[in-house]
Amino acid sequence: MRTMVESYRAPGVALGNQACIDLARWYGLPSWAYAGDSDSKLFDEQAAAEAAMGAVLGELCRATLLHDVGYLESGLQSSYEHLVLGDELVGYARAFGEELPVDDEALALDEIMIAGPGGNHLARPFTRERYRRFRHSTLLDQSVYERWQAEGATTLKQRVAHRTRELLASPPTFTLDQTQRRRLDELVVQAAPGS
Repeated sequence: MRTMVESYRAPGVALGNQACIDLARWYGLPSWAYAGDSDSKLFDEQAAAEAAMGAVLGELCRATLLHDVGYLESGLQSSYEHLVLGDELVGYARAFGEELPVDDEALALDEIMIAGPGGNHLARPFTRERYRRFRHSTLLDQSVYERWQAEGATTLKQRVAHRTRELLASPPTFTLDQTQRRRLDELVVQAAPGS
């Protein structure tokens, strides 16, 4: 109220968003939550911290859509780099929100019994068949210091910039065909005032 700027990352906004999502769930409607966004004016540490909080809070709310990824300054601007990081963070949050399986395969009691106390699961076929199922981040470095240093000792900001350049240099993976483009143009004309 002091500035008349909507703060995306104020705790009250998250609480209000949670209430709206609860109502949507009650009525069986889709919902959305702010996520991967920031009140920061540029892609910096504040932007990364707020985007991470927003992605996790949006997932914990069980929103159908995590929205406003890449927005900065309360939605007044955006950044390719912030969009790339936001995508990574939303992927992390969605993986965190997946249902934890509790079935015979997930519990792997037979495997536990075979390895026994003090045993080793790493060489077991069960482990080799499943270890790649874990989500691996392409931007958040989770290696040991020596490996990180050997691979260039890059910061998160440097890795995001590199990935952003790669994406911008690559051809689009999706485009609208001419019929779809014409139809969208028609809809824009119809929606214009005085049409």
